[in-house]
Amino acid sequence: MFSSSQRDQIALDYFRAEGGKEHPACPQCGDDLKIDVDYQALPDIALSVGCPGCQQDFRWLPSRLPQNFRPMDLIYFQECLSEDRPVRCPHDDAIIVCRRFSDGVAEFRCPYCNRCGSTRWNEFQTRDV
Repeated sequence: MFSSSQRDQIALDYFRAEGGKEHPACPQCGDDLKIDVDYQALPDIALSVGCPGCQQDFRWLPSRLPQNFRPMDLIYFQECLSEDRPVRCPHDDAIIVCRRFSDGVAEFRCPYCNRCGSTRWNEFQTRDV
């Protein structure tokens, strides 16, 4: 059975990989883990993790209640987007989920630490730097 810290590390490794391209290795046997993302658990994202080698599996959900990003985090995210760089959480280095809407709002959420926030995209673009 995976320990709590192993489960959290597997989820963090998954969310740090760009686009989920790389799957973490099983800490027990070294096999690549099979990970399915469950978006039906929104606003959280659940992971179903299984190891084909040692047949262990578990379901992972963020353990923290949603918290707000700091204003400086949101400015950093906007800068990353404007420069076509990956947007990463400054708290855990996970890839940030970003949604931009036609009304100029951009929403950001870290699937690992459960921080979130939004800002006006148009306001940022017209701001002098």
